[in-house]
Amino acid sequence: MRRATLLLVAAVTIAAVAFAVPLVPMATWYVTHPERMRQVVGAYELGKSVAATGATVGAGLTSVKNALSLYWSFFSPEYLFLLGDPSLINSTRHTGLFPLSFALLIPFGVWHLARRRRELDLVVLAGLVTAPVAAVASGAIEMNRVMFVVPFGALVAVYGVEWLLTAARRGGAIVAFVLVGAVPLQFAVFYGDYMGRYRVAAGPAFGGNTRELFVTAIARAGTGDAPPVYVNAAIQHADRYWRFFALAGGRPDVIGRLHTYGQQLPSPAPAGALLACALADPECAGLLPGAQRWQPIHVVSELDGTRSFALFEAR
Repeated sequence: MRRATLLLVAAVTIAAVAFAVPLVPMATWYVTHPERMRQVVGAYELGKSVAATGATVGAGLTSVKNALSLYWSFFSPEYLFLLGDPSLINSTRHTGLFPLSFALLIPFGVWHLARRRRELDLVVLAGLVTAPVAAVASGAIEMNRVMFVVPFGALVAVYGVEWLLTAARRGGAIVAFVLVGAVPLQFAVFYGDYMGRYRVAAGPAFGGNTRELFVTAIARAGTGDAPPVYVNAAIQHADRYWRFFALAGGRPDVIGRLHTYGQQLPSPAPAGALLACALADPECAGLLPGAQRWQPIHVVSELDGTRSFALFEAR
């Protein structure tokens, strides 16, 4: 008995250390960047949620009802197996989080695990059941906050296959074979859609073909004391993209040369200055014929051929 206890303690200790070691770099980063914690709290609006919940009993009950409704919506078959996340950034909207076969395999697996009630079985079920908690705390069921449910869902589906093979009545093996065999077929359909229709449809959600715009601008930007590069602030995350592609292209010298502008074109602008803007802006599109001051040097197109951005140079 004593030996078994020592082995259990040793196993738990090894598991705890193995879990903690990868967290050390992250913990170090948070200590050296305390502003990140404030950003997280602000993004989740935790202070407002706590204040609203504690204001009145009625408000507290409403918050609980909303949280339970959001939690339950995660287990919607439409979300899990048919459409997935409502955002095109996180989903093709033609496939759910799991293959369609899992709509049967996961319930079979839950039934199998619940009946056996072994310690590991309960851990797997707990992982599946608590998966939406972080998303509920954020106020929205989003793929990037529920991705860790995928391993638990896959494990439960495997237990579903096990139940079909061992505990189900005659014909269970055939059902298991059909359901598992359908997974690669659905993935083939998903892959074809992802590399085709989805790439075109999701372009605007990702901000468009900003890569071509910024790579071209960085290549045209001079060295040393060169003129500035003006970018329309309406282009999503322009400063982040500019920094990323500058570092990726080995041009850190151009990072500080970026200047964003609002609705009005920069004026006066020195000769040789670059201007990157979205053609959805009428003022930007109006420069394409070749204005007296700004001359077009490159037009960016999306996968469907739609012109989206333009790069100009001051003369």
